[in-house]
Amino acid sequence: MKRTLRVAVVFLSAVLAVNLVTVLNASKVSADTRKYNHKYGSTYYGEYDLYDNEPDAVSKIKSDLINRNSEITFYYVKNNSSDKSKMWQNLVNQALVHDQSNPVAGDYLAKSFDSYTYSYIFFEKGYNSKDLYKITYKFSYYTSLSQENSLSTSLKSLNSKIINSGMSAYEKVTAIYNWITSNVKYDYTNANKPKTQRNTITYTAYSAFYNKTAVCQGISGLFYRMLLEAGIDNRIVYNNNHCWNIVNVDGIYYNCDATWDLGTNGDYSYFMRGITESFKKDHSISSDKIYLGYFISSSDYEVEDELSGTEAFVSRLYTVVLGRDAEPEGLKYWTDLLNSKKTDGATTAKNFFDSAEFKSKSISDEDYLAILYKTFFNREMDEGGREYWLGELGSGTSRNTVLSGFINSNEWKDVCYSYGIEPGSVVVSGSSSSASNDAISGFASRLYTTILDREAEASGLEYWTSELRAKRVTGTTAAYNFVFSQEFVSANVSDSDFVKRLYRLFMDREYDEGGLNYWVGLLETGESRESVFYGFSGSEEFGKICESYGIAR
Repeated sequence: MKRTLRVAVVFLSAVLAVNLVTVLNASKVSADTRKYNHKYGSTYYGEYDLYDNEPDAVSKIKSDLINRNSEITFYYVKNNSSDKSKMWQNLVNQALVHDQSNPVAGDYLAKSFDSYTYSYIFFEKGYNSKDLYKITYKFSYYTSLSQENSLSTSLKSLNSKIINSGMSAYEKVTAIYNWITSNVKYDYTNANKPKTQRNTITYTAYSAFYNKTAVCQGISGLFYRMLLEAGIDNRIVYNNNHCWNIVNVDGIYYNCDATWDLGTNGDYSYFMRGITESFKKDHSISSDKIYLGYFISSSDYEVEDELSGTEAFVSRLYTVVLGRDAEPEGLKYWTDLLNSKKTDGATTAKNFFDSAEFKSKSISDEDYLAILYKTFFNREMDEGGREYWLGELGSGTSRNTVLSGFINSNEWKDVCYSYGIEPGSVVVSGSSSSASNDAISGFASRLYTTILDREAEASGLEYWTSELRAKRVTGTTAAYNFVFSQEFVSANVSDSDFVKRLYRLFMDREYDEGGLNYWVGLLETGESRESVFYGFSGSEEFGKICESYGIAR
């Protein structure tokens, strides 16, 4: 038996590929099964999938990458290749080809890992007189599968709130761009560190969405995913140390650099831009090769017969709340107020519901609720919500009290952000109890949903709202009473579920895998739940949450 060993180190872009080669002569092996365990002499090389064509092998790699499998091994039947390194790298490159139908594939998947290695064993004539390889890839990812699954669920929910089927492609792009630039901040903390010292989560859409901060790769990744979810084709392009998106609207691609438009409140400089001299200069573009062969408009997108984000927001209130088109004077009046920051989304909506025109309508409780759901949640009323709120109204709760629960909701904030509008918050007068008509009531209600996992009863909501508003308790004290209440203690939730609820309460987001493991690990080694509680309640995030509700932490 002739046996040789060759080792070569190959660099492909930023990906380190290590090629360990073992060549074996082998006799013909007969097998028809997809699962295959190669044997040479008395040695078995393990049972793995067997592929005899490139598309199937590529599909295998793509699926395993999406599922965040750190090690991918299979047998591959192919006549001996003179450039084996290129062959293995090409399979990965093909698995990362842009896939307009799959938001978690393509460009998003290509930047889901920092590096990969591969090694293979070559069996000459090892399968049905054909050359056989056993290939093993190893990948190091930025996020786990559970994080990606959580993000997928959250983004589908968000898109359902800010996107509807009646929108044009431009309106969908605008809504998503508005939400990202209003909610995400650039991660200067990590960006200013040497690359080897950065927390790699900053490169991900996961961080951009949940942590509300990321570098350009995470921000463009979030934009990429949300656009594909909405049916808008786009790509991520790179130049030097920066990346952004090119977006297809009406068959033409335009530049959209959400990173450089963060926090500009709709006063965008890099939205739907063509390859103008100013854009090329700002982005140091010396060659069109960065555009991957796509045709990019030579001029900026021109809005024709499209309402601005603010105008569309106001027009929507006329249509959904009043059931008619806006008159020019009214559209201009409310648009000017919002653009000048003299009012906000919640206040504007409240004025529509308080208007004589709306109040003169003789509508049923069910129709009233349907309008609330469409206005503030951008969706039809679900059966559970219908039964709950009809029960509240039937038991004497006023419509203004119900309105307050919608107008200060997180769902309404997302709708406002999608139009580039500051959500704001309002106190709804005339509700059935003074304790359930403002933002503080929203905080109290949040304690019930995040910790007890249920809606608040009216008496409890009134009590805690009154205590918080009178400053007899702080946000931390109120939270402590819920977390260590008899109801919650009796629920006997696991350490993992305990920590997940603390993330929702104190961080206003779902957990990340690393953080969850850290806190659960502390509990498993004897740390008390009370100690973990104070670890969360002292966070900067909770301080900002309390501030946003107008209460002391």
